[in-house]
Amino acid sequence: MSYAVFHRPTSRARRSLRQAQLRSRPGDRQLVDEVLVALALGDMETVLARLAPDVVCVTDGGANRYAARRPVVGPARVARFLTNLTHKYIDEMTAENATVNGEPGIIARLKGEIDFVAAFEVDAGLVRTVRIIRNPDKLRLVTSPPALQ
Repeated sequence: MSYAVFHRPTSRARRSLRQAQLRSRPGDRQLVDEVLVALALGDMETVLARLAPDVVCVTDGGANRYAARRPVVGPARVARFLTNLTHKYIDEMTAENATVNGEPGIIARLKGEIDFVAAFEVDAGLVRTVRIIRNPDKLRLVTSPPALQ
């Protein structure tokens, strides 16, 4: 038999958790919202202006969902990739703002079911990394905030 042993987090772990909570700044949410609106409008110029020169988009579809096999790198390629995704699903999808691992993000639903979760890492006022999770095994862990009664 094996037993799980739980220890009090080390100071390094506590510091790491605090940094993750402080990672997102109020302006980051506004920047991500600007990118999302620009994607919906097909405003490539605005999208490109808000992406870092070394931006990377990483997707995870698991075994059963389509996703890019390799990271999409560079502002032009990331902007084109995100624009194509947006226009493919814009009429069928709804999105709600969310904080994903301390970063501004969205939960996107297709026909009421969660299709993907995206997190946007912002640094120096630009989107540096976009992480898109479509893997159903990982999405099972995503829940909406509880309703207040």
